[in-house]
Amino acid sequence: MSTEKVVWFENEMKWKAQMPNNGEWVECNPTLPAWSIDGNVPAARFVRIWANSETLNEVKKQIFWLSLEQLEEKRQLISNWLEENGYQHLKELGTKEALLFTRGQLQELLDEGLIQPQEEDELDEREDYDAMKAVLEANQHQENSNRSHIETYEVGGLRFRARH
Repeated sequence: MSTEKVVWFENEMKWKAQMPNNGEWVECNPTLPAWSIDGNVPAARFVRIWANSETLNEVKKQIFWLSLEQLEEKRQLISNWLEENGYQHLKELGTKEALLFTRGQLQELLDEGLIQPQEEDELDEREDYDAMKAVLEANQHQENSNRSHIETYEVGGLRFRARH
């Protein structure tokens, strides 16, 4: 296919070229980069691309010939090796459509004072929060407040009973 220009369609995670005769966009990958060895991605190159990306879309743009499953398998293989040798695993990435904000966008909003990070104690409280326990406690409190009960008071040798 003799096309002049290929364009990255981020939502589809595909390179495409426009056909000159009818204007239709068809999948058309650029040539493999020189650093790929027969379609294989060297581990160090993969780590650099992965670590500098915020989404799978960015990774797929550079390593376009591998499927998402193959990219994840490669990440897992490298992560396992890193962990076995005392290093942290590679972060997990989602697709752009799954993210509301990139790290850069969040940082810009922080810098502009439009959003604030949670305080440490707020984060701790959220981690310990048990929704089921809270519901059960609320139900128990409600049941207790709906029941009438009798309390006994002793004052100066006299005993009083009060029903609530």
